[in-house]
Amino acid sequence: MKWYHKKFKSEAYSTYSMWLTPKLVLAATFGTYVALTDDFNPPTAFCIMNLYGYIQFYLQFLPQYISIVIECNNAFKRIQAFLLA
Repeated sequence: MKWYHKKFKSEAYSTYSMWLTPKLVLAATFGTYVALTDDFNPPTAFCIMNLYGYIQFYLQFLPQYISIVIECNNAFKRIQAFLLA
């Protein structure tokens, strides 16, 4: 039962991070642009948002891809430990 609780908690964090990652990237982009330049006007903001719209789909799945890589790494370690035992 404890395993199910941990699994569902992990899935909830993953879903939340899938929703939050694109918004954080957009906020970081705007923040960096404002910090580095003084020329921030509506055409520039809309251009950034438009370009961001193109990569938003891929950014939503970034946390999931990171999770898959970590799980693969753990699986390889377990297989290696099993075969070397």
